Amino acid sequence: MKPHQSLIFLIAVFLSIALVMLVFPVNGIQITKEKKLEMPALEDIFAEPVQYADIQSIISEKGDTAALLSFQEIVFRNVLKEYTKDYKVVLEIADTVSIEVESITAIQRLQFPNNDKTVLDKFFADLEKPKKGVFRIVHYGDSQLEGDRITSVIRKNLHQQFGGGGPGLLPALQPYNYGITIKHQNSGSWYRYNTMEHSNSIKGQRFGILAGFSRFSPIRGTIDTAFNKADTIVSGGYSASISFKRSERAYANNNNFQQVKLFYGFNQSPVQVSVFANEQLVGTQILPPNNKLMTAKWTVNSPENLLFKFSGSDSPEIYAIGLDAENGIAVDNVPQRGSSGFVFTTQNKELLKAMLHELDVRLLILEFGGNVTPYITSNYDYYGKMFGKQLEVIRQIKPDISIIVIGPADMSRNQGGQYVSYPNIPNIAAAMRTAAFKYNAVFWDMYEAMGGKNSMPSWVFHDPPLAGKDFTHFTPKGAEIISKIFYNALILEYNDYLKRKNK
Repeated sequence: MKPHQSLIFLIAVFLSIALVMLVFPVNGIQITKEKKLEMPALEDIFAEPVQYADIQSIISEKGDTAALLSFQEIVFRNVLKEYTKDYKVVLEIADTVSIEVESITAIQRLQFPNNDKTVLDKFFADLEKPKKGVFRIVHYGDSQLEGDRITSVIRKNLHQQFGGGGPGLLPALQPYNYGITIKHQNSGSWYRYNTMEHSNSIKGQRFGILAGFSRFSPIRGTIDTAFNKADTIVSGGYSASISFKRSERAYANNNNFQQVKLFYGFNQSPVQVSVFANEQLVGTQILPPNNKLMTAKWTVNSPENLLFKFSGSDSPEIYAIGLDAENGIAVDNVPQRGSSGFVFTTQNKELLKAMLHELDVRLLILEFGGNVTPYITSNYDYYGKMFGKQLEVIRQIKPDISIIVIGPADMSRNQGGQYVSYPNIPNIAAAMRTAAFKYNAVFWDMYEAMGGKNSMPSWVFHDPPLAGKDFTHFTPKGAEIISKIFYNALILEYNDYLKRKNK
């Protein structure tokens, strides 16, 4: 082929590709449920390179974990210079582990309805002068919380700062990897029913505080497809077990617990449960037939392993197992993969109310919005109203509880070979903020805390990576950093509370 013929051929090829780009659907062509054919738009080829957010003002890369600044140094240096030595400032955070940064200096402030800083004063008063016993913080969220990420760092810092211990509430059957905090195994035929999958199929909708319950036998009176068998009582009944073992990756206070509680109910026949700590029998109890929330209790001494053995002809609905210290704060992790936050309107309100009061929950943290992000629309008022319904239920069943709403993190999509933020994230955050303020809740903007628009690629491409290649989820190191930024914001307001109180 002659040179001019080659040139004409190449021009024809480029023009053909350009024509296809012009007519190709913007959202691509769905080939199968899992596969989609996409092509960059013609204008994307000539677009300016995307400028990713500079996150160095948020994290300082030093690679020396021993050189971490304490939060006390950060705050006094940058924020609270007006404090005098007469004020009691409880700020220091212990050095973190495995984060290769010098300090987490950024502070993304909490936002209050009508700028009323007193909204969290009741909770802060509990922190300042905790009463004997345990009170709880429950952290709900989507897949960003799986494996106790984010929550575990908040728990660690609160335990160190204000007292408490143990991993908090755990489901009988753990749906997600929980190896960071505690090792969890089951034997027998267990199944977990939750608000995401079973809110319309489970009679009574008794899911409880962890938004799900577990059983080791089929639900009586039904063809329980979860167990793939009809409702029959096997000869000799059912037997099952749950074991918890220390994780070498857990923070020290996670292993410090003395109270073991089993929250259960609605078994139709007696169930025997025996608890063993370090292979030694702690005690055996018979769980009587009942039709309400029940609690069984045992006392241990921070064992390295804990074993529950169950036997009976009908499993109770097991809502949670609590592993807590005798006094202080308990912080619970409740992830719901795929959830947009509709946790409370899809379950039995009376049971939820009973558990919130029985467990003395003082603060709820609701971290959602990420699962709404891929669905781009011009207005998110609908989501704000649906999310607001969750807050309305909470206010109805426990009016005095404190609530912090956390908006979605930055998420990126591939546009013309470049990763750019979904344009609707600020609108989703705004809808959640409006709902939060309507129900006297506080709002924290995770999107802005990360660095705002096009910040996720900076987290992904950081060395070491702070977010995964899905441009959605934090890595454990990134989760620790964003947790510390949130904790900084919380403690900053706590100290503002102390300052106002001591004036």
